Amino acid sequence: MAKRIVTRIGNIFCAEIEGKFKCFFQYIAKDMTQLNSSVIRVFKTHYPMEYKPVISDIIKDEIAFYAHTVLYAGIYFNAWYKVGTSKELGLEGLQKIWFGYTQRDTTEKIDGLWTIIDLNPLENWWIWHVNEPFIEIGVLPKEYENLIEKGEVFPYNEIVMRMKSGYYIYTQVEYEIIKRKPLPDYHSYLKREEDKTIVYYHFVGDSLQQKLTLSEDGTTVLSVESAGSQDSNIDRIKFCDINWEYDHFISKEEFETIWKKMVNI
Repeated sequence: MAKRIVTRIGNIFCAEIEGKFKCFFQYIAKDMTQLNSSVIRVFKTHYPMEYKPVISDIIKDEIAFYAHTVLYAGIYFNAWYKVGTSKELGLEGLQKIWFGYTQRDTTEKIDGLWTIIDLNPLENWWIWHVNEPFIEIGVLPKEYENLIEKGEVFPYNEIVMRMKSGYYIYTQVEYEIIKRKPLPDYHSYLKREEDKTIVYYHFVGDSLQQKLTLSEDGTTVLSVESAGSQDSNIDRIKFCDINWEYDHFISKEEFETIWKKMVNI
């Protein structure tokens, strides 16, 4: 029989990120408004792999982000493990956090039949505080843009991704408004089609370092830009200003292979 996994509010967990560093988070609430899911606060510091957890130090750290997730799944798939417990939950910080998401459709009765009506999601925001009712807010006021956390229940792999990179990678229309902000030293590699061209990007943090534009068939170099080069507008392009889709993200190896093939010939 499988061992029963028990989690309690106050538990602190460790995620070991690719064998490079440790990141800690705390289970601080259950949100009855959002499927009775677990609410966590993720601490900002990345600790070396040899670090032995000192709970009193961990909970004094700055908060990187708050999120809803399923703790059991992360434990079951070895994404994280419990290292201790603290009664200090930082609820005063949680009370300041708005969670939100958009509504994409609704139903109306037309000629006696219930019909699905598409909506503009960016004009139909719902926001809430943990364990408080949803508020239909319509267009998200600008002053909320830096206060909102995406409110869906994230799978463990997305939580780990944000610990590692500073952002979630799944495709979401909300990222037109809620800007994703990479960690300052994180390298992001992307590829997408733009106006009958193929463009490769390499960012460090929010700053673009390399950009390669190829013809639509990928055989001809149209432009090469690198940070610091003359007559380059590369510094105007910021990671957070583009709503990247899941399929745009590529590996470092893929980027370096195409750069070496097409640029360092």
